[in-house]
Amino acid sequence: MVVAVTTWPVVWDKGRDSFPLSSYPMFARPEVKPTVHLHYAIAVDGNGERIIVGPEHVANSEVLQARAALSRAVRSRKRANELCEKIVASIADDGDFERATEVRIVSGKHDAVAYLRGDTEGQERVRATCPTGAQP
Repeated sequence: MVVAVTTWPVVWDKGRDSFPLSSYPMFARPEVKPTVHLHYAIAVDGNGERIIVGPEHVANSEVLQARAALSRAVRSRKRANELCEKIVASIADDGDFERATEVRIVSGKHDAVAYLRGDTEGQERVRATCPTGAQP
């Protein structure tokens, strides 16, 4: 009798759940890949190598304020170009960017796990590009 009662949820419609018996609907769905949508700034050297632009060059050392500045900037081409130029001026004296030939404001859609592992990049849309004046 106990076996019959505990297996009874097997014949329920998908998604139905009840206490104390359960069909465990959270495990009955196909796995969804986590996707992350980000706006970010990168610098690129003459070989196409990417150099991450930190929040201190976007707004200040506060990550969330840099995120907000990027989110506002991508709403219009004018704002994106203005922020791009600001970043170029900010990195001018930073030795980490001496090879950078341009700065890009980018919106990206990535598989979160693969992106954080460094395995792959997803889809990207360049919102603004500004030359730094450095020679390739």
